[in-house]
Amino acid sequence: MGLSLIFPYYSEPILDSMMHLIPCLISGGGALIKPSDFNHFLGKYLETKAAKILKIKSLVSEIFIEPKKLPSLAQFRSIKKVIYSGSHSSAKHIFETLVKERFIDCNLFFGGQDAAYVDSTADLKESARKIARCASVSYTHLTLPTICSV
Repeated sequence: MGLSLIFPYYSEPILDSMMHLIPCLISGGGALIKPSDFNHFLGKYLETKAAKILKIKSLVSEIFIEPKKLPSLAQFRSIKKVIYSGSHSSAKHIFETLVKERFIDCNLFFGGQDAAYVDSTADLKESARKIARCASVSYTHLTLPTICSV
C-alpha cells in the first residue's frame, strides 16, 4: 500500500490517528503522522508504541512541516494516501497541494456540526439561540459538543 500521510484532528488525536493507522499497518503500509500544533506529543507517542508492539522501527514516523511547505511532500512518491481531519480551508489546501496533482487516494474529513444536548432544566429560547450561533461558527472553533443547560 505504501505510506499514508495522516493529519489527525486535534480534539481527538489518538482516536482519529488509530482509526486510520491500524488499517494502514495491517495492509502492509507505513504512516507519516503530522500532528496538530496542539498535540506535539502525538506522533512520537504513536511512533514509540508502534515500534514496541510491532517490533519494527520506522513504520510510523512523526513529521513536522509548515503548511506553506506542503507542496514539497507531493514530490515524495512513496506517499500513496492522504488522510486529513480538520477545517475545510486546510483540507482544501491539502487537496490542492498534495492530492490533486498526483491523483492519489485521499480521505478528507472537514467537518460537520457537533451534537447539541439540551436537558429538561435548560432555558429553551437561550439554548436555541446558542445552538443556532454554534451552527454558524466554523467547525474548527468547536472542540467539544455544545452542551446547553442552566
